[in-house]
Amino acid sequence: MEIVSRGSWSTDEKDKDKHTFTIPFSNKKEDGKYDTYDGIYVVSVTPFDMASNSAPSQESVIFEIDFTNPVISQRNGQSVSDTDKAYTNLEIFTDNTGVDDGFIPSVAMNDKNLDHIEYALTVYTPEYTSGKEIETIAPSISKNGNITQIVETSTENKMKEAVFALPEFKKDGIYSFDLTAVDKAGNKSVLCRNTSVLMMNSDVLAYITESKKADNIKDSTGWYSLQKDEKTPISKRPDDFKDLMITVFAPTDSKTNIVLRDQNGKTDDTGLTADDSEDMYAVGVYNYTLPGQFFIDNYPEGTNKDIYLRAENTYKGETSYISLAWIRIDALAPSCKVPSDLRKGKAFIKNSKTYTITDISESLNPEECKVYDNGKLMTNFTYSEADKSLSYTLDKGRHDLSFVLVDEAGNSYTVQEVSFIQVGLFYCLWFRILLGVIIAALVGVGIWLFRKKKSNA
Repeated sequence: MEIVSRGSWSTDEKDKDKHTFTIPFSNKKEDGKYDTYDGIYVVSVTPFDMASNSAPSQESVIFEIDFTNPVISQRNGQSVSDTDKAYTNLEIFTDNTGVDDGFIPSVAMNDKNLDHIEYALTVYTPEYTSGKEIETIAPSISKNGNITQIVETSTENKMKEAVFALPEFKKDGIYSFDLTAVDKAGNKSVLCRNTSVLMMNSDVLAYITESKKADNIKDSTGWYSLQKDEKTPISKRPDDFKDLMITVFAPTDSKTNIVLRDQNGKTDDTGLTADDSEDMYAVGVYNYTLPGQFFIDNYPEGTNKDIYLRAENTYKGETSYISLAWIRIDALAPSCKVPSDLRKGKAFIKNSKTYTITDISESLNPEECKVYDNGKLMTNFTYSEADKSLSYTLDKGRHDLSFVLVDEAGNSYTVQEVSFIQVGLFYCLWFRILLGVIIAALVGVGIWLFRKKKSNA
């Protein structure tokens, strides 16, 4: 490629006879798409003056232009074509299919300039309590990372490949991993979503899909929007639930239901039907959506209870279930005990006064709680979850004071404003009245003495 650049002469010493040229590495076509020109380049510049005298050529460093995205190349050691379908995969292994000793699901991605594979791995493995009863199937592994071990697969086209393999694949469960390959130019592959299900000893497996943990609980999805950890549910108002996507794996001739069980053992069928289903190796794959509206419709204001979301399966006359999540519904405002001396017009001779709200009925969200002192929002209060208390200290002066307690679910209780609290001897009204009486008395005595002295004279 040869480009002639012509520039105008400049008298500026910093910008003499500056020339600019552009090298096109892509070309927009009529359909809006681009032809791209991947390759290895070097720029050679030969300057000529007006008399056609030239200086020796100067060359740039050798550089490479790369617009090509990495692609999938293998799955479980078998070659895979780069098609849209290849980037989403569900595979189920049962007694019928069998699993070779040492088999580990894997995916390989390749590119000429492959740098790494980004992965997000989540594993759901059931914990059995007795017989067919599965206590919970919470995410047991949730891990993000990079695969940086790169190998060259062909000396002819110099393709480089990286392989992601599950850490292990021995225990019944659902192994979900998302992969994105990235090359040295920053090009990224299509998101490759993979689910491997092992059902050698289980009649039913299920999990809440799209479960992602975020720094902010409100931004978390799926299981992480319902529980902090396996032993701690998140208090939520009925209008704070998002849609929950649930996938159930069970034999094709079984019956599956999504149910809710309360602490008293009462079980309610949600009445959900599978959005879609498919059969693989005599195993049915059933996808359900539990809408957030369900909780609004079924749990009114004043509700305060724990329930357990379960997938239930009946197969050959036996019923088994998996507990998917512990749900805490809280549509009840917190209660508390207010100090007896938090009263209008109360006076204290000391230079500070601490008020403590006690016996708070549930955990609060201190970031949402508020204290108003003379109408000003204050943040220097102290909350103790262990003591179930919230304290605030008044400095000397006169105060109008109120509290707003907000629980983890967002329900609030307001301690109504108490006005004219006096802190510090000088600010006490009774002291000022007394001081005024004393001063008036002294003035009166002074006037009386003055008049008496004058009359005697």
